[in-house]
Amino acid sequence: MFDRPPLMLEATVSYVDGTLFPITVIVNHLRTLIGVDSEEPSGTGTEGARVRAKRQAGAEHLASFVQARQEARPDERLVLIGDFNAFELKDGYVDVIGTIAGQPAPPDEVVLASEDLVNPDLANLVAALPQEERYTFVFDGNAQVLDHVLVNSAAAPFVRDVAVARGNADAPEVARNDASSAFRLSDHDVLAAYFGAPPTELTEQAWLLPAGIHGDPRSGLYEGWVVVQNRSRATLAGPLHLGFDQLTSGVTLVDATGMFGDLPFVTLEASSLRPWGVLILPVRFANPDTARIQFVPRLFRGLLP
Repeated sequence: MFDRPPLMLEATVSYVDGTLFPITVIVNHLRTLIGVDSEEPSGTGTEGARVRAKRQAGAEHLASFVQARQEARPDERLVLIGDFNAFELKDGYVDVIGTIAGQPAPPDEVVLASEDLVNPDLANLVAALPQEERYTFVFDGNAQVLDHVLVNSAAAPFVRDVAVARGNADAPEVARNDASSAFRLSDHDVLAAYFGAPPTELTEQAWLLPAGIHGDPRSGLYEGWVVVQNRSRATLAGPLHLGFDQLTSGVTLVDATGMFGDLPFVTLEASSLRPWGVLILPVRFANPDTARIQFVPRLFRGLLP
């Protein structure tokens, strides 16, 4: 079935703050498209039929393997990466990416159709790339995507970025002969996906007190402070973030660093907070409806989007 069987790595990333981030990565290099439409005899059929059947079998086997992992370990973070030798969209013969992701093409759109073998579906991170960056291989002058990163629903919330490392697909073939250069060592560019570990909540180890919130109803701008005190006997190592949970509807945190799900947050300037140490964070809100501003402060440590 596979000339190059998938390789699986089960890893646990250990952060300096003690956070552990288990992740499973499956590296793939599936059967190429070469010969997919060949009418040359091969065994009891044609070379094209053999290639199509092999591509379908490889995709279905990988999809079934992923589904078995999801059913046995629903919280396992799965990442499938590599050269799938398949376009971002179906090629009309076998829908390799759709089959593996749990979104197979209907029978009237491909020569060999597959059943839906994966639920919940996987997400293809290639879709997050800008249109002009969606290629990893150039064939006869045609830029195309053959390499992909698929993630399951357990891994998706921790994706921070995806990018293509250039240096191969656009480089001239003669660069292979230059021993002083790394260009064109492969004919594919490399996809890179970046993940961040879930943050650790430290709310129970701190006193978090909103104070002095006031403003001008005419402008709708309000300001105040949140007092953060470490009430534990250990230093709270950063990066530290203050989240504003259950913020009054219609009120916006003006200087938010970002969003963690539905939670606006501010990253604190202090890299750590010593035992019983105090930090006063100024905050500003846009409150066009002059509503009473309420929120539940929460303290986090770790990487946020």
